Amino acid sequence: MGFKRCAIRKEEWPHVEAMWRVTGSVWSLVSMLVGPSVALAQVNAEGIRNDAVLDHPSWSGGIEAGVTRTRGNVDFLDVGGGGRVEWQRFEEVEGSRRSLEHASTREGANVPTESSPQSGSPAPPWLRQRVFLSANARYARQADRTFQNRSFGHARWIAMWHRRVGSDVFAQVQFDELLRLRVRALAGFGARLVLVHRPVARVWAGTGAMLEHERIRVEEGATDDPRTNVARWTSYLALRVAPFTGRLILQNTTYVQPRFDALSDYRVLNELQLLAVVAPSFGSGLTCSVWHDRRPPSGVQRTDVRLLATLQVTLVSRPP
Repeated sequence: MGFKRCAIRKEEWPHVEAMWRVTGSVWSLVSMLVGPSVALAQVNAEGIRNDAVLDHPSWSGGIEAGVTRTRGNVDFLDVGGGGRVEWQRFEEVEGSRRSLEHASTREGANVPTESSPQSGSPAPPWLRQRVFLSANARYARQADRTFQNRSFGHARWIAMWHRRVGSDVFAQVQFDELLRLRVRALAGFGARLVLVHRPVARVWAGTGAMLEHERIRVEEGATDDPRTNVARWTSYLALRVAPFTGRLILQNTTYVQPRFDALSDYRVLNELQLLAVVAPSFGSGLTCSVWHDRRPPSGVQRTDVRLLATLQVTLVSRPP
């Protein structure tokens, strides 16, 4: 097994360079407009990916990054990035396997082929196993004031016992200075359901339970408990639309996480993502996230909004 070189043809460079300039400009604009209201306590483990990764057997990986630096009248720094490594296996279906291998080995896998949806191909391959690890971090400051300092890591094992029914086992660790979160560590499991599985549209959902440990930095004079251990019910619903042979992808994911012993103490995350695949290994995206915590620590607002522009680089292994 070896990873394909992330090579770009000469004629593709203008598109990649233009994408980088647009991404940098949008990142700068969003960072200046949104300011400190960009931290989220919940992370989206079902983040958007292009078709070359979503349906690729064996190993794959991807990175995304953004940076803004200004000096002079405005002293501003905003840098962030993340990555994901995963392994997955699909159900062996005659015809579907050959179609997938053919599409993933030819250059420009996101363009129509004789086995693409436009020519009446079967539904995407059915997932059997997926294991992945993702991580992300961001730091931002203006002059001497830091208004963004956060990081997280997430690991998940997905096993599909039936084409449409499977299980999720996951663990996560997280830090967020702005939200007074010293550490959040959680682990859980649940059921996973595939509701719609078509070339252009996919819908899946999950529900389960998780144990959560939190340590927070208590605001002076507040009576918050600096350490908590709770059990939460966690559920999510993801909708994905990929028209134009996967060159433009729109995905919306919603999480709801109430406490079992106090259902009024709930957390909700809704994340809308848009990804434009400019070249097979490169994409530029925009993400709008809305996070609501019914009972946040003292001094932290209940609702946060994040707007983020990203650049994605994808590496996939050769078909086994």
